[in-house]
Amino acid sequence: MTAAPAQGRSRRWIAAGLALTLGIGLAACSTTDDDLDPAVPSQEVRSINRAGVAPAGGDQAGSFETPVPLDERPEPTQGLVEVDGDPDTLTSTARTSFADRADDVTVSQESNGATLAFERLCAGEVDVVDSSRPITADDYAACQRNGFGVVRLRVAADGVVLAVSSRTDVGADCLSVDQLRTALEAGSTVSTWSQLDPALDDVALQVAGPSAGTPVADTVARTVLSLPETSGSDLRDGYTAAETEDQTLELVAGSEDDQVDELYLASLEAEHGKLQADLKAAWAAWAEAGSELEAAVLEQRRGVRDGHTPAARAAEDARVRTASARRTRAIERVAAARTAFRPVDRTYLDLVDRQRRAEEQRGRVGLFSQAYYAAHAELLRPFEIDTDPGEGRDCVLPDVPSVLDGDYPLSRQLELTVTTRSWQRPEVRAFLTDYLEHSQDHAAQAGLVALPDADVARQLAWLDGDPPRFVAEDGRVEEVPEDEPATTMPTTPPVQVPAR
Repeated sequence: MTAAPAQGRSRRWIAAGLALTLGIGLAACSTTDDDLDPAVPSQEVRSINRAGVAPAGGDQAGSFETPVPLDERPEPTQGLVEVDGDPDTLTSTARTSFADRADDVTVSQESNGATLAFERLCAGEVDVVDSSRPITADDYAACQRNGFGVVRLRVAADGVVLAVSSRTDVGADCLSVDQLRTALEAGSTVSTWSQLDPALDDVALQVAGPSAGTPVADTVARTVLSLPETSGSDLRDGYTAAETEDQTLELVAGSEDDQVDELYLASLEAEHGKLQADLKAAWAAWAEAGSELEAAVLEQRRGVRDGHTPAARAAEDARVRTASARRTRAIERVAAARTAFRPVDRTYLDLVDRQRRAEEQRGRVGLFSQAYYAAHAELLRPFEIDTDPGEGRDCVLPDVPSVLDGDYPLSRQLELTVTTRSWQRPEVRAFLTDYLEHSQDHAAQAGLVALPDADVARQLAWLDGDPPRFVAEDGRVEEVPEDEPATTMPTTPPVQVPAR
């Protein structure tokens, strides 16, 4: 996708916003970042926010339930889009990219985590939440109480892949989430794979992966450990926290130089044995030739000393010449055999050492991002994750389609959540449009799974028209199909926001 359409759409939305706000000044009671007490931690929400929602119970920030009358609500700051959410998303890159094309819009970003960010969103404190988890039904209910609907946009996806070395096996290729929890949780007593399942091999279980607070570790926390995020004490004793995924790969599978072609090793082993036997035979021939030469020389000396006949001395001299030539040929044979054997021997011993290290790596499992796994798939053997641990078993491979559609249990969806009120702001829609149009490039640069073209186009169409409705059902906030009757909408009526 090119930058030109983004610039056109961005400026179109901004121009529309200027037309709407022409002649209307900002309310005198508007609250800006300059009004904040520097002593208050950044994660706390302002007492009276731009949506006009005051916290319940006085000044206690973070529990917003009491709407302020419409005519007392301050206006949002024109040209400012406020974002809060998880760290390690695409928003920082998207902000920088958008700033190059929209000089008259400022995007501010905080990273207070999804939980507080959704609280602030539903209080009207921010325009957009960028998160690695969807908005919960409880968050949505808070938005509804304050008169806001929400719109969910997806911008990328990622998944955590558990993998062992492609050269090893632990007896199975599919694990359940319960088994993973038993193996990974703090205080786990599992020390061998067979303790997870008697059908697995009785080899030591060792786990390596990124440190706590990284996207991979936090995805494991949410999908496996039922925690919002990880700390160092949330994972099993002995967990090896690597600084990079390259280090995790080396701990689990060694380097690329450590990989052993088993067929090549087998053929080399046969060649190594033959050349080694040839060298031993050459050394034996050299020793025998040396002994013969030594005996011939001694006999020649006795002939000279004892005055043997000329014919006898001629025979003794001939024996010495023959033995000397034989020893010379033996020396040459040893040199040739050694020349042929040495490089094969070095290669063979190196492969045997790699094979030994591979055996030592058996039982080690690593936690990798899906994109990193895909780039090193030839070195890793991934586990499928069982979504139906009963007799049926439904093992899902961590491939791109299963990560994108969320079928893979250890996947995360990078989302933008917007209130319907902020959706009406031209500068917000300009930013979201630009974000989506460049989301595939941003995802590729960040090593994430990019959305298909069709998903991007579908969401961009929402920004050109009307977004779909989202409602909370069965504890989840989902898009309502276009043909579903309007009776599925929540009964709480939205608060009317007067036109500006």
